[in-house]
Amino acid sequence: MANQVIFRGRGDDSMYDEYMSLINRSFEFNCEDGGFLSLLPKLYKPEYNPCASNYVIREKDGNLKAAVGAYDDIYHVCDITLKCRGIGNVAVIHEARSRGYMRDLMNDAVEDMIADGVDFTALGGRRIRYQYFSYEPAGAEYHFRFASHDITHRFGKRPVKLTFREITDPSDSALSAICALHDDQNMYCEREGNIRFFDVAKTWHRTLTAIYNGVRFIGYAIHSGDTVTELILSGEKYIEDFVCDFMHHHQLNSMMVMVPCCKTKMASRMTDFCDSMSLHNNASYSVFNYKRVIEAFLTLKSCSSWLEDGKAVLLIHGKARDEYLRILVRDGSVKVEDVDASCAYDEPPEFELTHTEAMNFLFGAVSPLREIAATPLRTWLPIPLYMYNADEV
Repeated sequence: MANQVIFRGRGDDSMYDEYMSLINRSFEFNCEDGGFLSLLPKLYKPEYNPCASNYVIREKDGNLKAAVGAYDDIYHVCDITLKCRGIGNVAVIHEARSRGYMRDLMNDAVEDMIADGVDFTALGGRRIRYQYFSYEPAGAEYHFRFASHDITHRFGKRPVKLTFREITDPSDSALSAICALHDDQNMYCEREGNIRFFDVAKTWHRTLTAIYNGVRFIGYAIHSGDTVTELILSGEKYIEDFVCDFMHHHQLNSMMVMVPCCKTKMASRMTDFCDSMSLHNNASYSVFNYKRVIEAFLTLKSCSSWLEDGKAVLLIHGKARDEYLRILVRDGSVKVEDVDASCAYDEPPEFELTHTEAMNFLFGAVSPLREIAATPLRTWLPIPLYMYNADEV
């Protein structure tokens, strides 16, 4: 069927209406309800020119048949800036399936990411389906479940301390404070101002809520139903008040809060009074520059966890290239260096890993291979590679 293709490459804004129709039809979304534009305004508003971030195929009949979105993000992790490109709307129209279009466009996207110096990429989807393209579940995340009857037993009758205000307009004055608090974290994805932040927060019909202690702004939450996918507070002392008062405000019998594993103080406080907790991978990732990603996110871990001093040497046969790395930790400071292959006799690797093995071993929530690692390496893992749900594509 390849001879039916008359164009394969990046789209342009002239394709917008046709492209939106293609992806909505492919996922059987109701366009009258807004489809992808309603679900992810941060990507599909015309002014964001989503077609330029898509690989598309057009056949001889003149119609678009497939599209794969590859959307750029910038991550700030401690003092390191990382390039990320998220994959989304992997779409092939029904009549053109089984022609290899998804495979071709995914391969094009991955090849370009490597050529463009992207440090890591993420997507949501079935593990085996996307493992062909180097993706593996990772990003350790706690899920804390709270129950109203347990809250009553633990805290008894208590006065409501916090108030909540839903942000429904990008011109809301609270957005400046929300953006400033978000950007003050030691790990965040650029959201480019109030309007963009608002669009990001509304991803998958989420609600953005500002949190106040009296008249004082103390944080924000992104949530849907009984699930909080992003919680940023100005201090851990507000965690119990948030859970109790949020459940009271929304009249919830139970709620869940997702917390990245690098947020150890928040996780510790929630562990103390939650009904249950579990550990999950939050997305599927592929790392193309292990040196930079390991250094950035292991440094992030050092901000909230004690890291044992020491050295570890790894040989990783990555998707982008082989990386022979020396990881050094001293007094909480992390450094990752390239090892000269000619020194392999003097510094043999503790582990020689395929790309898939490395993704699971270094970044996975659970990894049986880590059980045989020696200290200090074992104490450093998992490295907290992470992406908040609102930043996912």
